[in-house]
Amino acid sequence: MSDSSSSAGSAPRERFEVVVEPDPGVAAQARTAQVSALDLDRLPDRDQVRLLVDADQLDRLRSQGLTVRVQRSVPVQPLDPALVATDDDVAGWLAARLGPPAGSSDDPTGPATPGGQ
Repeated sequence: MSDSSSSAGSAPRERFEVVVEPDPGVAAQARTAQVSALDLDRLPDRDQVRLLVDADQLDRLRSQGLTVRVQRSVPVQPLDPALVATDDDVAGWLAARLGPPAGSSDDPTGPATPGGQ
């Protein structure tokens, strides 16, 4: 998702964690589809439609007739580099859970050969 309304030199904008309130007259699937059509950042939540939006996006939600409850303000800041996994970290994590890739030198069935021989 891009934020085309901010200029390159502007200060970071505040974002908001919001919940789209259920409307008794609208089915949950219809509400989810309406929010999905706006292409906003969704937050994992099984029971609610939870989003991370800026002020302009919050206005868009409300202009669509949705009832939105702001949960908290989330300052925009750089991601902590300690939270970013390297390719080797991820490959090691996957190998520990799934085993070595088929055909690799670590595969107990041996390296893959052309034609399956």
